[in-house]
Amino acid sequence: MGAMRERRTRGGGGRVPSFAAAALLAALHAAGGCAAPDQFVRSVDEGHANLTRGMGDVVDRVDRAFGEPRVEDRERIVRAKIGGSLELRQNNDASPTIPVSLRVPLPALERRSNIFLQFESTADASEDIEQARTSFDEGKSFSATILTRRSPRLETGARLELYWEDGPQTGLRPFLRLERRLDPIRLFYEQQFYYRTDVRAGAKGIFGVDRIFGERSFARFATSVEGNRGTPGASLEHSLGYRRPMPFVEAAFAAEVGVTYNTYDGDPETEDPGSENDPDEGYARLRAIGRVLRPWVEYEIVPAVHFPWHGGDKAEFGVTFTLRAVLERNLPGPSEPAGTAEPAKPAEAADPAGP
Repeated sequence: MGAMRERRTRGGGGRVPSFAAAALLAALHAAGGCAAPDQFVRSVDEGHANLTRGMGDVVDRVDRAFGEPRVEDRERIVRAKIGGSLELRQNNDASPTIPVSLRVPLPALERRSNIFLQFESTADASEDIEQARTSFDEGKSFSATILTRRSPRLETGARLELYWEDGPQTGLRPFLRLERRLDPIRLFYEQQFYYRTDVRAGAKGIFGVDRIFGERSFARFATSVEGNRGTPGASLEHSLGYRRPMPFVEAAFAAEVGVTYNTYDGDPETEDPGSENDPDEGYARLRAIGRVLRPWVEYEIVPAVHFPWHGGDKAEFGVTFTLRAVLERNLPGPSEPAGTAEPAKPAEAADPAGP
């Protein structure tokens, strides 16, 4: 839903794999103790056996499969993700990356609050050792988030951010989320205010409408608007999509069309003026995400076609392939005695009794 395009950084390619491997080994050790490898694999498989227990409806289940913060931020789950991703796009070089994500909840004072730490990194796998050494810090972020559920309709929170973008930066991002169910319609609104040392003060609003079709699928219209003092213009994105579990397999599917644009005539990131530098575009894409071989091995495939608005450019076709290990386990809530937490598994993305 984000309106602002992510800056494409080429950082950390050389050291991140070793760091990520060490972090992943630590997560494996925490999850499996000192068990032998075959015992650990069985433990992880069993730990992924009952994730959908307690999940709400088809919207929450599918959104969790796609990693939507609206759902994930409510969960007390230790999670480690590491893998590889390859983006191929017409008229562009192949872009291999190594995404890494670590998430650790902290003890909360009351059941309705959730506090967690998160580390994110996307290393460029095509860099040589010297490039990786000189750009190690780029593309890394660390955050601490507190989320409080005020009522079934209202959540408030704040996120402290530490990240690297042309040097070390910090930010603070308070936010609120409103959700209203008017079956079969669900309304969602999120308002963020932030201050980041590189772009200064800014705000972002996200609005979504879901139309649920029984227990099988839903359609979503989403729109977002973002602006800050460090970037010219305002960035907007509008999308219309259809999401559902895929029948007979543990996977979720989405089809989306949308537009992303900025009111600035030119590239808002580099501030180069003129339509020839304007990155505004329309897009259509499919997304399929699921588990393969093991319950903790996740794949994602995203074929897409992009329609640049400037200079009469023709459509560009592309596809992104991702394969990663996802290790996760639920923790007990503040009012739950230790040892009663349910083990986690990937979101139920399919209903064997599909239509």
